Amino acid sequence: MAKMRWTNTNDAFSSVGGIVVRGLKQELIDQKHNASGRLSRGLKKSKMFRIKNGMAINITSSVSYWKAVNNPLFAKKPTHSAIASWVQKKGLPLSAIVPILRKLNNRGYGKPYVYWTEGNTLRRTDFAGHTANKHKKKVAEVVSKGAVKDVVSMVKASIKENLGTNNVRFTK
Repeated sequence: MAKMRWTNTNDAFSSVGGIVVRGLKQELIDQKHNASGRLSRGLKKSKMFRIKNGMAINITSSVSYWKAVNNPLFAKKPTHSAIASWVQKKGLPLSAIVPILRKLNNRGYGKPYVYWTEGNTLRRTDFAGHTANKHKKKVAEVVSKGAVKDVVSMVKASIKENLGTNNVRFTK
């Protein structure tokens, strides 16, 4: 029996990685999470890897706060020293530290800090989930085409091996 080679499937997974990364970057733009563009630039596809029931693409980020952008529940409350450092970098007066902390921690005045929204239609969380749902049909299509090509080539090789190369002709 001919050995199974997954070259077309590997190529398909590679192109799927590009589709997913482009989708993630576009979703960040759509959700208005691209103030500096650092998170968008930090998204990279890694090599395909095998998992128990198939294969997967690994998308990595060089930016540590991507989880907080994807799900605000992962965001950590900043400390006094972190706010002080930020205030100094921005050139704000040091007297702004306590009001900023109160606002972020929902103590002392006004409403708690909320993520900015534009009307009621703007999604501001789960950029990875929205991207996966948006592109799942395209991903399945690309991967299945690659896998079908590999299976067809394996079947052709197996038939040729069993019947001999002189007796078999394949045409499109």
